[in-house]
Amino acid sequence: MDEIWRTRRRAGALVLWCGLFGLLSACALPGPSAAAATATPLLGTAWRLSGVTPDARAARLQLLDGGRIAGSDGCNRLVGSYTLDGEKLSFGPLSGTRMACADHDPASAAMSAALTRVTHWRVEGRVLELHAAGTVLLRFDAALP
Repeated sequence: MDEIWRTRRRAGALVLWCGLFGLLSACALPGPSAAAATATPLLGTAWRLSGVTPDARAARLQLLDGGRIAGSDGCNRLVGSYTLDGEKLSFGPLSGTRMACADHDPASAAMSAALTRVTHWRVEGRVLELHAAGTVLLRFDAALP
């Protein structure tokens, strides 16, 4: 119990000291967690669809400035538009090539359809999740440079 009292007294003294001397920057509370501070930026990052079989060509997505997207569903190149408002994200119509790929992974084939249902996004570390109605539709990993 004495240790708790001493810890509280030290914390109170620190707050008083900071207030008296106006050294707010030296006494600032801890900022966001290390994971949040090192989160990969949504825009400009090349995102690779998670869960794609190692031998398949990876589906990927990149949100560019000006509301444009570029990427691939693992076979066909994709282009289109997006709208971003805080944590809200929606994709406009997508277009792309129509190639016939024999080794096209089913997970990446469903990517285009899932993108049209996205309503929200979240990045945690090097992982991007695209959500709709509280459900993760797609999960991407930041591609290594």
